Amino acid sequence: MASKITRGILESYLTCPTKAHLKLQGHQGAMSDYEGLLTAYRQEVGRIAIDKILARHSPADVATDTPLIPTTLQRGSAFILKATMADEILTAHLRWADASGWIAATRRTVR
Repeated sequence: MASKITRGILESYLTCPTKAHLKLQGHQGAMSDYEGLLTAYRQEVGRIAIDKILARHSPADVATDTPLIPTTLQRGSAFILKATMADEILTAHLRWADASGWIAATRRTVR
């Protein structure tokens, strides 16, 4: 059975296809100091962006911790934070998305 393609595997592939291949086979490597620094920086920038979105919009306009499915997108939230999209092969986590573009694309696909 094939392994799920996760965010970590996709990010590994962008920097080193061999690393992604090894991760798909279940191998674990040690995180370098540089990789740790980049990860911490991405998390901090993401947290700041989410805090700004939450400060500028009412809770009714922001959907959080939700699966990325057509019914979620059709609710009309201005932003979707920490969404998850998964199937048998791929699992994707989005930190945030502007929902207006996603709703239009989903409506075209669903109907």
